[in-house]
Amino acid sequence: MLRIEGKQIEAVDLDYLKREPDVIINTLNFELHSGLSIKDSIIDTLDLPAFLFHSEVVIRDCIIKEVQLSYCWFINGLEFTNNTILQEATFEAGGHNKKPFIMKENIFHGFLNFFDCQFGDTVYFSNNTLLEGCNLLGNKGEGYETLFDNGIIQNGNTGRLDME
Repeated sequence: MLRIEGKQIEAVDLDYLKREPDVIINTLNFELHSGLSIKDSIIDTLDLPAFLFHSEVVIRDCIIKEVQLSYCWFINGLEFTNNTILQEATFEAGGHNKKPFIMKENIFHGFLNFFDCQFGDTVYFSNNTLLEGCNLLGNKGEGYETLFDNGIIQNGNTGRLDME
């Protein structure tokens, strides 16, 4: 398990992960086999596109300027809780979780993008503040509409969830 706690980091990306001695990573296929826990940190850029996370990912109590997690598959789930995101956050074409995908009590200052995502297990989306909205429930009837194989439980959110 890679634990990042109480740090100020310019970028959490592939180069950052490759420098960590305890991380089990297949850089050829962008597969992370180690768990990832990021807590109480300030991060300029969280940029891990096209990653296949085999273990649970926990990101909690952080301030993050920009999130780029396009094409990420969170096989054993994601817990994204009590974070402040200062710019756009992208989870485009991702999901594919076999355990819960949890986003709660976050503040998103920019648009939150779920374009063309598919979630295998339940999505819990609650008590988030979306200042520029998101498309989690948008794009209805389009080929890139977000799909929920096991449903979504959402409540207490502020801001639009159905933007195009």
